[in-house]
This record gives sequence, structure tokens and C-alpha cells, in this order.
Amino acid sequence: MRARCLPLIVALASVTCDSSDGGRVGMRFADTDPNLVAARDSARASIAGLRRRLEAPPPSQSFISAKVPIHGNGTSEHFWLDSIRLEGDSIRGRLRTNGTDVQARAGDWVAVPVSELSDWMAIDSLGLCGGYSVRLMRNRLAPARRGMFDSGLAVLGLHEWRVREGC
Repeated sequence: MRARCLPLIVALASVTCDSSDGGRVGMRFADTDPNLVAARDSARASIAGLRRRLEAPPPSQSFISAKVPIHGNGTSEHFWLDSIRLEGDSIRGRLRTNGTDVQARAGDWVAVPVSELSDWMAIDSLGLCGGYSVRLMRNRLAPARRGMFDSGLAVLGLHEWRVREGC
């Protein structure tokens, strides 16, 4: 399943935050983008949902991940993590992708303060929980590109675009 998830993970990983373009393919957001700030605030405000899903995953949960910033070279790049767990005031996990703007390699273990969490998402049979930056990215895609984006989510268990609130 890991290889089939690659298109989505690449798409999700291509969201970086800085004000330059740098010629990188993918969607970039400025750290000051008000919609991105709102998405980040929503993710942080709903951290209890992530904690619940890590401590007692629902039987229908097919995927869970968290996105964190890695800082370096005067910028921040945001990465989705595998094998996540909360340890005190930190979130720990393995990077899913290599860095482009910062030194980071897929498979590296990182621990980042929960206060820096960029996003989190869980997918179960009822829809997407969290995934605030995923929602923003999807909303900014041209309608013709959303189908490909949604098919990447389908391999993770989200077979129809449904967002769940309060989970």
C-alpha cells in the first residue's frame, strides 16, 4: 500500500511555507497566508481529537498522520509524519518525504513541540478528520485537478470527499 500512497503523499508534501517560489513544483503558501494561518490554528485547537485517535483508534480508521515544520536555511518546510505518537509536549514521527528547502530525509525520526504542529489528519469510513491544510489545498485546486487529488486520498481509505467536524 505504501507505493500506492505515494502520489498523495508527494502532493501533500509539496505544500511548503515561505514567500519564494524557488521553481518548485507544487502548491506553496506564505506563512502569513490568512487561510493557512486559520488551518494551522484549527489543527492546534483540535489536538485533543488527534490524541484520542492515537490512544484509541476507531476500528474503521485507515490512516493517521501529523504535519510539522522543519526549519533551516532561513525557511520552514512542512512534512507529514508516519508512526506518530505524542510524547509529553512533543509529537514524534518519521518523515514521509525528503526535504527540498531544508535538510531532511524520508525515514528520519523527528520530535517537534506540539505547539508547532502544522496539521493532523485521520481517515476512517466516515470521512476526513482534521486535515485542515488538505482541505485548503483541495479548495485551491482547479476542479479538473481535484479528481486526481481525491484518488490519492482514496488509497488511504477516503473513497468519497467527506469532511467530518468535531472528531
